[in-house]
Amino acid sequence: MTPHHRNRLIARFVLLAIVGAFALLRQEFNGQRNEEAGPTDHPNIPVAESAQTPADLPAERPNYEIIRSKKTSHSPESSNSTNSSPDIAPRAENQNAPVAEAQASEPAVLATPKSSSPGQLTEIRRNVFRSAAGLTYVPSQPDGHRIRHVMLHAKDDPSKKIHGVFDGDQEQILAVIDEAFLKSRKTPEGRDVRIEKQNQRRVITVRLDRRIGYVGGQDGKRQRHPECRFLRLVLESDDVVVTAYPTKSM
Repeated sequence: MTPHHRNRLIARFVLLAIVGAFALLRQEFNGQRNEEAGPTDHPNIPVAESAQTPADLPAERPNYEIIRSKKTSHSPESSNSTNSSPDIAPRAENQNAPVAEAQASEPAVLATPKSSSPGQLTEIRRNVFRSAAGLTYVPSQPDGHRIRHVMLHAKDDPSKKIHGVFDGDQEQILAVIDEAFLKSRKTPEGRDVRIEKQNQRRVITVRLDRRIGYVGGQDGKRQRHPECRFLRLVLESDDVVVTAYPTKSM
C-alpha cells in the first residue's frame, strides 16, 4: 500500500468517527430536552375547555309533560256508563312528548306552546299559563303550581271527608273548566250560575246539566259515589285560578 492510499484511508476513518460522535451528541441532547419538557408538554395535545360552573349554567326550566289517563270514569259504579265529557280538539303535534297517567301521584304542569285549543295551555310568561277561555294558571304553594292543585281532583282521595273527582283525562278537565267559566260570563246568576265573594276571591258554581265527575272521599264512598253535574271554580283577580272541582249541588 502506497503512502498516498494509506493517508486517504486514515482520513476516511477520522471523518466517520467525527460523524458518529456528532450523531451521539445530538441524540443525547434531544433526550435531555424531552426530559426537561415533561410528558404533558406535548404541542399536539389540545387543552380541553374548563367545565361550566353552576353560575354559568342556564336556569332550570320545568319539564312540561302531556298527561293522559284512561278515558273511563273513575267511579267504581260507572264502568258501564258513557263518559259524557266534551269533545276535545286535536292536540298540537308533539311527537316527542312523554305520556304518563293522569293519576300519577305528582301530576306535572303541562303546556302546548302557542295553542288555543280547548284543554290546552299557552305559556304567556315564565311558568305562567293561559287557557283558551282566558283563565290563568300560576305557580303556588304548597303544590308548586295551580295546575297541579287542580289535577289533584283527577283521582279520589279517601283521606278527605268530601273530594270532588273529575271524569276524563287532563285535557278534558281543563276544557270543562273553561266551559264553565265561559258560561258564567254569559249567563245571568240564577238557576245555572251562582257567584259568591270570599275576601278577594270569587267562588263560581255552574250547572252543566251532564255528569262531569263524582263525589269521592269518605262521604262519597258511603253514598256510593253520586255523580256531579256542577263545577265549582275559585278565582282571584278575575281570571287567576285558585282551584276547580266537581260538586253535586250549588
